[in-house]
Amino acid sequence: MSFLQNLNRFQKTKLSFIGVYFIFNLVIMIVSFRLSLNNIRFLVDASKMIPYAKYVASLGMLLFFGLLIIHYIEIRKVRKELNKNVKEVHVLKSKLYDMDEKEKTTGEKEESGQPENK
Repeated sequence: MSFLQNLNRFQKTKLSFIGVYFIFNLVIMIVSFRLSLNNIRFLVDASKMIPYAKYVASLGMLLFFGLLIIHYIEIRKVRKELNKNVKEVHVLKSKLYDMDEKEKTTGEKEESGQPENK
């Protein structure tokens, strides 16, 4: 239970979408295996359900596109965070460079005997 408590709302939504998509594919797999058994009665019963196949296929496509949208949102969030971290690294590098340059100039002035300007 602690695993679910550590997830935020977005991650729970993604996990529920993946669970529904898994169950959807599992049902399709079971139906496919049943059809491969060449059970004539099941085939006749299944032929009555063919008009509903378009709705089931539409549901599968909606679930798939939902997962793609969630994945896209997650990638945008990660890219935004990565850009923020890259900017922070550049700022820290520039500060470190400035500190090194300041040390070099003060070291050179002390060696030459010139007083420091502040």
